[in-house]
Amino acid sequence: MPERSDEPAWRIVDSEIVIETPHLRLRRDDIVLPGGERIANYYVRESRGFAVIFAQTPDDRVLLVRQYKHGIGRAVLELPAGAIDPGETPLDCATRELAEETGYRSPAQLEAVATYVTDPTNSDARFHLFAARQVHLAGRQELDITEDIEVTLASLDQLRDFVRDVNRLYATRPQLYGSDADHDGFRWVDLHNADESVWAFQRRCTGDDQGAPLTCVFNATPVPRNGYWLGVTQQGEYRKLLDSDAERYGGSGYNTQTSLAAAAPGSQGYPFAVQVDLPPLGAVFLEGPAE
Repeated sequence: MPERSDEPAWRIVDSEIVIETPHLRLRRDDIVLPGGERIANYYVRESRGFAVIFAQTPDDRVLLVRQYKHGIGRAVLELPAGAIDPGETPLDCATRELAEETGYRSPAQLEAVATYVTDPTNSDARFHLFAARQVHLAGRQELDITEDIEVTLASLDQLRDFVRDVNRLYATRPQLYGSDADHDGFRWVDLHNADESVWAFQRRCTGDDQGAPLTCVFNATPVPRNGYWLGVTQQGEYRKLLDSDAERYGGSGYNTQTSLAAAAPGSQGYPFAVQVDLPPLGAVFLEGPAE
């Protein structure tokens, strides 16, 4: 196999900035490929990058922030993070964002862990991951006008358990990865409930993979939804595989269902339906009978 060069293989013959705002800088390139083909209007998002902070308190709890993200139109729970300002180093950004978003500070300099490329196809952005240890509440949040951030604390064991269970679920269910390149591996169940910020979909096996469809439902509000109807393809028992709001992950434990019975009439265009008690700001994954 011939060696691959790290040098740019695409030649830029024309370039201009077409959008420049405090929130977005977009560049339009005309490029020539190695084979001589020319592509016009290839767009690249330019960015100074951003910093993400994994912050632990002295009692081994991890800081998380919950805030609305307009790009997806939903609230998300994530690690503290923020964009690098002009003239700022990634370390300076991480230190500033931790204090501004949470009010917490570390008595020692933050530790650089790794740098990742986020979207190499369409952006030059990188995110820089930092670890902050022994953090303590040292002041008030200093939020931007677009920010409304709730700080929560999860124990390191709870966070580790959740990541482990999600990884195990992914590794043992080919429905979640085997059909990524096949449109038959995905079906919407509920995509129109913007009023309640609930959405659901199926992941399905295709080709030689084996396994019953998985129904995945998400509630993006702090309001629980009792007896929420979800359409399914098969009649019978549906087992709960994952509940992100479970007490063992530091959640409220709102959903106490371990299995659900699907029966007619159906819902959302499917022949059968189950009723799920949706936890606040949570996700529930269900596995039903094989088709």
